[in-house]
Amino acid sequence: MPLIGTSAYMAAPFSQSLVKGWTLDGGPPFPFLFAFLNGIFPPLTLAHAGSVALSFAILALLLLLTPRLRHPLAFLVLAVLLAAWGLVWESSYGLFAIGGVLVSLYLFWKWGEGARGFLKQEPLALMASVPLVLLQGGTITEIVRKVIFGASDSGIGVEGSVASTGFSLRWPPALLSSHFGPLNVFSPVEMAIAFFELGPILLLTPWITWWAWKRLRNGDWVVGALVASAWVGFIFPLFLEYQAERDISRLTGHSMLVWTLFLAIMLWEHAAGWQSYLRYAGAVALALMVFGGVVTTGIEFTAAYPPSLLGYELSGLDARIAKDHWDRLPEDAEVFDAGWWRASALTGRLTRVSIGGRDPIPTWDSLRKTPSVEQILANGYRYVYVDELWWGGLTAESQLSLSSPCVEVLGEYFDQEKERFRRLLDLEACKSQ
Repeated sequence: MPLIGTSAYMAAPFSQSLVKGWTLDGGPPFPFLFAFLNGIFPPLTLAHAGSVALSFAILALLLLLTPRLRHPLAFLVLAVLLAAWGLVWESSYGLFAIGGVLVSLYLFWKWGEGARGFLKQEPLALMASVPLVLLQGGTITEIVRKVIFGASDSGIGVEGSVASTGFSLRWPPALLSSHFGPLNVFSPVEMAIAFFELGPILLLTPWITWWAWKRLRNGDWVVGALVASAWVGFIFPLFLEYQAERDISRLTGHSMLVWTLFLAIMLWEHAAGWQSYLRYAGAVALALMVFGGVVTTGIEFTAAYPPSLLGYELSGLDARIAKDHWDRLPEDAEVFDAGWWRASALTGRLTRVSIGGRDPIPTWDSLRKTPSVEQILANGYRYVYVDELWWGGLTAESQLSLSSPCVEVLGEYFDQEKERFRRLLDLEACKSQ
């Protein structure tokens, strides 16, 4: 079974990769065991980019707030929350919107005008969020702008966002995993792998759907919309492929999150009234769904004990700078660093490198290549972070400028061989010269 993405770096057959460590830059001292990773529904403790965890928080807030909407204008708060969802994780917002439309159409088909009793503040909030999502920026705004105006993808995107094009029909149907790629539903071996990726929650989806449908009939529109969105997110990737195959697995991941969260709610609220075999089946399924996350979280904790593990591309010299200067520079100060984000992590101050986390701004790139004290100050930077690689690539003129008598060396650290070093320079005194 071939592996894709970073999993392919293990360069081992599937049977051997299960007990091997997962290759990951900046990972913990004890490597993640591949057998406990998931290419469809990864644990939130591995969601270091933040947008995945924020999407989960918005989903949880949605479930917590909707039963408490009392004021006639409370839907506006919910609309802002949904708009934020469309910004940080547009795929889940889109699935929820589709689920909400499907549920509303079903209610009108089933009860006609009587469905208005079910459609209260939540559908109104969803409708109010649409113009906000279209105008606020982010992936959905860029998709609409490209469709209407034919504009290029030049706006500021959201990390982890899906591009606006690249969908095509898929045959045979397949489940997408970010570790294994498409898993053919007609292949018994690949379906066995898909089942272990999805987990036992798949066997309980009819029960979870029945519970959610009962909640919908009792007036809980949000639960109905979410379970409908889960089915759309599960079925859609089976028949459509995407230019970046790993990204479309996020739709299935949304389904797994909704079903798992609903199973936890069911066990919390209703388990006492169930027969014992249902309680045990639900509890075991939920435990198995979170077991891989518990294992990977435990492995992450190995990075918290001495000797502490530094972040990706950071060294012990950087750690000494951070120890002496973290959060000690003026709050409005900016640090120039040719190492992109590094100085921000070490000092807690802005580096002003790029817009949107993509390409560097022209002024930063120019200063990186040919810096001078005058140009650095003219562009609003007061401090400069220097390492041996950047320093060694500078011209003699740039080195002379950064060695001016007015430049104060706040910190300077060398390794034992005196070949590697870090310097933090303060250019404030050069302003008067």
